[in-house]
Amino acid sequence: MPVTENAVVQNEVVQQILDAGSAWLTRFGNEKTTIQDVAQASGISRATIYRYFPGRAQLLQAITDYDQARQLQEVRIRAAAAASMEEALAIAAEVLWVAALRFRTSEHLANRDRGLANYLVFRRADRSEWITELIRPYVQRAREAGELPSAVSLDDAIGWIVMTLSAIPMLPQSGILDVGDPPAIGRVLARRICRGLS
Repeated sequence: MPVTENAVVQNEVVQQILDAGSAWLTRFGNEKTTIQDVAQASGISRATIYRYFPGRAQLLQAITDYDQARQLQEVRIRAAAAASMEEALAIAAEVLWVAALRFRTSEHLANRDRGLANYLVFRRADRSEWITELIRPYVQRAREAGELPSAVSLDDAIGWIVMTLSAIPMLPQSGILDVGDPPAIGRVLARRICRGLS
């Protein structure tokens, strides 16, 4: 079915809304992001935003999904030629770290952004599913290549990796790693994850 001009315009409008929403969310956090704010930032009327997103919760979820899709694409592109699971996990950890820094997650949590805290707690299963989708191909490839110890099941390996990578949004405030060097952080986390599996 051909893409109509109207569909392209709608797609551009939705992308403009999501880009503006993402930028606002990054700067002000979940608690201080409203549809009016996103309308103002995007230059699109509230009525138009409501045409695509019935409410604030749906808009915030769409922004999250949009950003996660970009992260997934970046990992897929960069990790396509990874020589090992550790190398692929270093890329995934780096991408997740950069997103946490960009969204200023630890800063917003320190400022008691209840909306963000609620998202991290109550949407943990959704985030775990997404991280599973992100890393599964590399863990399966590692299993086939003999990189995983035979005593570690695929599900256990994925569970361990997801649990570790899920903690990334809280790491910047921990002070144990240099937050300014995402590739190094990715390598450190991947090395620790792989040691934990063995």
